[in-house]
Amino acid sequence: MFNMEKTSEKRTIVSEERYKEIQDSVKNIKDRLSSLAEKVKEEVVTLSKIGRRRLDIISLKKQRDDFYTSLGKKTHELIKEKVISVPELATLSAKIDELSEKISSLEREVGDMARKVQESRGKKEEAAGRSRLKPDKKPRKKPLGRREGDEEE
Repeated sequence: MFNMEKTSEKRTIVSEERYKEIQDSVKNIKDRLSSLAEKVKEEVVTLSKIGRRRLDIISLKKQRDDFYTSLGKKTHELIKEKVISVPELATLSAKIDELSEKISSLEREVGDMARKVQESRGKKEEAAGRSRLKPDKKPRKKPLGRREGDEEE
């Protein structure tokens, strides 16, 4: 199968023909790998461009949505000021006003509840003979987040 001779020095001598075959095979492998690397590089560049374009699209859509929002707010203001009158838009504007009122009502409710909790805490602390702020309290010696037995780094 192979045309090789063994010498007394235990080296294998390959015939010149076989040597050229091996060289050609190595060159062929090298060329194919180089071609494959070039194709991979081209695909990576293309995919990178696609990714960049997709980010551009997302950014432009966001900008467009912001303009739609601005347009809607301006239109709502013009409807409320009776500068424009479009029945379909008036219905939507009324729905926006309704939602705004619900939001305001819930915000007032949350504020009232928070005040009651604070007042309740204040009364409990007064009853216990403590104030909420303790200016005479000594500063912590250990940083927050450490427990006894934790080693310093």
